[in-house]
Amino acid sequence: MNKKRKKAADVEALQLNILPRYLAVPVLVLALVTVPWFFGGREPIGLLVNSLLSGLLFVAWLVVSRHQALKVSTYPRAILWSLVALMVWSMVTLPLSISRYESLLYMIPLLQSIVVFVVARDLVGYAVARKFIWVLWTLVALSVLAIGSVIFVIGDYERMTSLFYWANPLATYLIVAILAALLLMQESEVSTKARRFWLIAAGLLAGGLILTYSRAGWLIGIVAVVTYFLSQQRRPDVQAKDLISALLRIVTIAVVASAVLVTLRVVFFKSAALNVSQRVAESTTSTSVTDRFAYWRESTAIFAARPLTGWGIGTFKEIHPMYQESPTTAGDNPHSTFFQAFAELGVVGAALYLTFIAALARYAWQMLRDDEVEAWRQVALLAVLAIGAHSLVDLVSNYPVLILTTALFLAMALPITEHVHEMRVKSWRLGIPLVAFSILLAAALWYSYHNYLSAIDADYTAAISGVDPDEAADNYAGIFERPVYDPTLLADAALLQVSRYATRDSAPVSLLDDGESYARLALRREPYNEKAHFALAQILENQGKTTEALKEYKQTITIDPHDYPPYQIAYAKLLRREGYVDDAIQVLLPVEREYTDAVIANRSPFQVKPQVASAQVLLTDLYIQRGQAANAERALKRVGELVPQDDPVLALLRDKLATLKK
Repeated sequence: MNKKRKKAADVEALQLNILPRYLAVPVLVLALVTVPWFFGGREPIGLLVNSLLSGLLFVAWLVVSRHQALKVSTYPRAILWSLVALMVWSMVTLPLSISRYESLLYMIPLLQSIVVFVVARDLVGYAVARKFIWVLWTLVALSVLAIGSVIFVIGDYERMTSLFYWANPLATYLIVAILAALLLMQESEVSTKARRFWLIAAGLLAGGLILTYSRAGWLIGIVAVVTYFLSQQRRPDVQAKDLISALLRIVTIAVVASAVLVTLRVVFFKSAALNVSQRVAESTTSTSVTDRFAYWRESTAIFAARPLTGWGIGTFKEIHPMYQESPTTAGDNPHSTFFQAFAELGVVGAALYLTFIAALARYAWQMLRDDEVEAWRQVALLAVLAIGAHSLVDLVSNYPVLILTTALFLAMALPITEHVHEMRVKSWRLGIPLVAFSILLAAALWYSYHNYLSAIDADYTAAISGVDPDEAADNYAGIFERPVYDPTLLADAALLQVSRYATRDSAPVSLLDDGESYARLALRREPYNEKAHFALAQILENQGKTTEALKEYKQTITIDPHDYPPYQIAYAKLLRREGYVDDAIQVLLPVEREYTDAVIANRSPFQVKPQVASAQVLLTDLYIQRGQAANAERALKRVGELVPQDDPVLALLRDKLATLKK
């Protein structure tokens, strides 16, 4: 009996004294998972690192959890069950996805977010662990801000982007960081160094938000901060005048910090800077605003083409080119999770998403009005609402770090005091799902690892393809022996084979056989891969299979009619060679109409401008061939705007046009 009592006492001591120390390990890993390095987690190395860290987090949590019963809560049910159903539906529709590769890449961060959510939900009951999460997350955000400030000052781009590459997702990240800093400031004792530190941190983060020049981010940030102050000033232990004083100081720091960075940029590095008031004034007439409406219209067309199941989660960028209205709306994201859900998951997925939004809004309305709810829980909910609001009008949902951040703060925001069930890890009811989920995490790590290796090899191969095409071809063959790689690499390898054939004297046609195999395999995996269709068309043309080549060229510009002028150029050249001059002109007309100077300036001008010039040269020649002098003169004028005046091609076309006029 004494032994049993001693054992029970030892277990109790482990739970009360030693166990909280171990909580630092999973919480630390949890914080590191949300670090937004590697393009916000979108690069293959970022996916691999997050897969590894989420696996370590899960294992650490299991080790800790085996010493105590877990408190599992399904409240609020509408929020949690709609999320579970949304994940299940994404997996059910995976076999129907037009790009399983892209769908799996998107689902891996979702799996990671489940780990973050479950572990954080279990740990936030510990005050020390919870404080550790808030502090470490905010310190990481400050380091992101520091890096972004340096890039902004010395770089050419007019907006702060930090490691996100795009300014708008950084704005979302900074809004959450501002709220976190405000909470830490509030929880610090009055007139302490810690309180001053977090107040200054909030001001600096707000200055970074200003320099993202994200109009939606500004609006959402202001609403979130105002809501925070309104929700906190009703608390009996909070003085309204202290909140107002803190807010004024934060605004002052933000303005001064942003002004200093702009001054450093303009004075010392001679780079231009955007004007905040002008940015606000142009909101109603900005092309970025009209482009968003275009994205949303295009998304409805994508949804209408496959309304039940959608095209597969994460596949918007694969199908979007076929439905986009012009070159200005090129993009891999509809700038709205609402429209993304409709396009990728169909009506069922969209209904589940709307159920989640409605349930979250209802819960937020109740909790933000409740003065008895802990301040940290309200701030966590505000962070989730800020991310959600910005995701409705911008490209936020494609960044793994923001997906993981949403899971982290949603876990904090939802209470675990209602509908609680105690379960043990060793029980079969919990053990079987945990084992199944462990297998999924291991598979995600395996997939991320091989995808990373393939991406590294692909980058090296692309770099040497112009110098040593033979070695590049061998490298591609090695990549395709790996279990995971981007199917677009198959199209790249096929085009490399075309280049090798075209640049060799008396090269055998059989040299194209591997390229044809690559292109057809790419199309079996991704039937809407326009580059694969283009590669196959090039191969068929060189093989003398003209009719089949013309069909593939037509399919190429049907799938992607606006983004890559060389598609139209190659198609038009073959049409002209076969005597279809009028058809060739029709193929090139969209390039002439759509690629204005503004479009070229917005689309990597050093790359796009020569392409458009080549299309205009061919169009001028076609007009001359048809005897259409007026049209040829118009096209020739455009050529003169795109190429230097001493370009010999320009002189040749002028001579041809002069001959035609005689």
